Amino acid sequence: MAYPDIVRRQQHLLQRSAALRQRLALDAGALRAPMNLLDLAYTTGRWVFRHPAWAVGALAFWMVHKPLWVGTIGRGAWSLCEVAVRWRLWGIALPKLGA
Repeated sequence: MAYPDIVRRQQHLLQRSAALRQRLALDAGALRAPMNLLDLAYTTGRWVFRHPAWAVGALAFWMVHKPLWVGTIGRGAWSLCEVAVRWRLWGIALPKLGA
C-alpha cells in the first residue's frame, strides 16, 4: 500500500470515527436521565453508609413525630421480608422447571 493510500485510509477512518462518536452521543442521550437517577441513588447510599448517625437520627425523628407512619412502613417491610423468605423456600422445595 502506497503512502498516499494510507493517508487517505487514515482520513476516512478518522471521519468514520467522528460520525460514530456523534451517533453514540445522540443514542446515549435517552439514557441520561435514568443514569443520573441511578448515580444519585448510588451516591446517596454511599453517603448514608459513611454517615449512619444521620440515618438513625432521621428515623428517630420520624418515630417521635410520625409513629403511625413508621409502624405502617415497618409492617410493610416485614411483610415483604416474609414473602421473600417464602418464595425462596418454595424455590428450594419445588423441582426446577425445564431442567
